[in-house]
Amino acid sequence: MGNIFLMRQFMKGIPTELDESAKVNGASDFVIFFRIILPLITPVLIVCGLFSFVGSWNDFLWPVIVYTDQKMPVTAGLLLLQDVYGNYRMIGQLMGSAILAIIPTLMLFFFAQKYFVTAIKLNSGIKE
Repeated sequence: MGNIFLMRQFMKGIPTELDESAKVNGASDFVIFFRIILPLITPVLIVCGLFSFVGSWNDFLWPVIVYTDQKMPVTAGLLLLQDVYGNYRMIGQLMGSAILAIIPTLMLFFFAQKYFVTAIKLNSGIKE
């Protein structure tokens, strides 16, 4: 739901003059979308993809319900380091596993950091 709102707000920030000038120059709707609009919305598409990945990566409840054997995602596997009463048996292994679970998200954030800033500006068609 948040991705839809982010895309909507970003698309509302694109000036309609870009579409109109492309139509005056004889561009079809297909050309307008793929040559003008799509390059402008690339940062917000990357951010939405990153948000979706982080949401799936950090999902806990569904993997715990579905997986019955020892093979499960890292974030859901952290539950296996608890005993029946919820006490942590191996705190060192738990902390190491939690750091391993955080690393992919941090790496993606550092690589996509410039797209976060661009996607949040919401004035996509105007150069500064």
